[in-house]
Amino acid sequence: AQFQALEWLTYDDPASLNLGNATDREISERYVLAAIYFSTKGAEWTHDNKFLSEESICNWNQGNDGEGALCNQERSVNLIGICKSATLYA
Repeated sequence: AQFQALEWLTYDDPASLNLGNATDREISERYVLAAIYFSTKGAEWTHDNKFLSEESICNWNQGNDGEGALCNQERSVNLIGICKSATLYA
C-alpha cells in the first residue's frame, strides 16, 4: 500500500502537488491518506469520500458525519473515519 500511495502521489495524483506549490505537510498528509486508502481497499468502500481526488484532503469526506478525512482549523487532518466501522485518529 505504501508503494501504491507513493506511485499514485508521484504519477497519478490529479492535484499534481510538488514542493513548488505545496507544503511538506500537505504532501505528507496526502501520501498518508492515499496509503490508508490502498491498504483498506478503498476502491471497495461504500462511499469513496472523494479520496484520491484533486480536491484538498480536507474535502475528502461526506461532510460532518465523521466519515472520511476531517481537518482542524489549521487545515490539518485530525480525524479519519473509514466506512464499515473502522475509525482511526491522527
